[in-house]
Amino acid sequence: MFQLKEKLLHYSENKELLQMFYNGVENELEILNIHLKSIEADILAGLYIQDDNTVEEELEEHKFESDRSTFDEILPLINGLNINIDKIPSYPYKIYNEDEEYETTEYFYDYQDVLQLFKELDHFTYFVTMIYIAQNMENYEVWSGIAKRVKQVLRQLNIKIPNYGKRVFVAMSFNEELKELRKQLCIVIEANGFKPVIIDSKEHNNQIVPEIFYEIERAEFVIADLTHHKAGVYYEAGYAKGVGKQVIFTCRKDEFEKRHFDVAQTNTIVWESEYELNRKLSSRIEAMYLLEEVR
Repeated sequence: MFQLKEKLLHYSENKELLQMFYNGVENELEILNIHLKSIEADILAGLYIQDDNTVEEELEEHKFESDRSTFDEILPLINGLNINIDKIPSYPYKIYNEDEEYETTEYFYDYQDVLQLFKELDHFTYFVTMIYIAQNMENYEVWSGIAKRVKQVLRQLNIKIPNYGKRVFVAMSFNEELKELRKQLCIVIEANGFKPVIIDSKEHNNQIVPEIFYEIERAEFVIADLTHHKAGVYYEAGYAKGVGKQVIFTCRKDEFEKRHFDVAQTNTIVWESEYELNRKLSSRIEAMYLLEEVR
């Protein structure tokens, strides 16, 4: 979080914007809270009861799914803010095995208690913390709704944020002819705050090596250049889509008509020069993300 704070330091003196961001996020969180409370009210009224659960059991399951956060999830937040874990109450949750026999009790934290602590922060630290959540906690079920709402406020206020440390996997043909293409792809990716990942020693036919699987899975998104129409590029792009990654397709104009029928209807950036690709690709990434140039 410290690195993110440094990247956002230029916002620290913009008091009006920070106040607007704080109000916007708090309003979004209140809407989210109202939605969750309405579900609780329905459960208490006897709706949504499943698997012969009692109302109390169903309510506890709802809280576990929508409110409860693990120690590992909140640890980076409280460490980044220098908050003692003892300031946040923990809640017991009984774990049962497949035979419905009691196994153990684990302790969880209510995200509402964590958010309550954030209200005590100065507006700039609150700003940094919420952006950290938006960038790093989208994949945690309890925090994903908050991350999306924070991003919504960022868009409304036209606030651009760095994607520090996130990776972009590049699938392309590797030969001397496309050396400049490789260079321009790296320039665009880095200029938009990401780290390019290119594994040129692993070009293949009909097989994706484990390292490529791994890099695609951890990438923020994938760029697949179809020029020369290598089978490996199509496989990597297909795998990326299969695991839910966004894929930006690009192709040199003289090669565009040769593209495989599976991607014929896919929106593809067609380029004649590497510098044209630079401009078009940068615009596409900016349309996907709120970014600032990382210098």
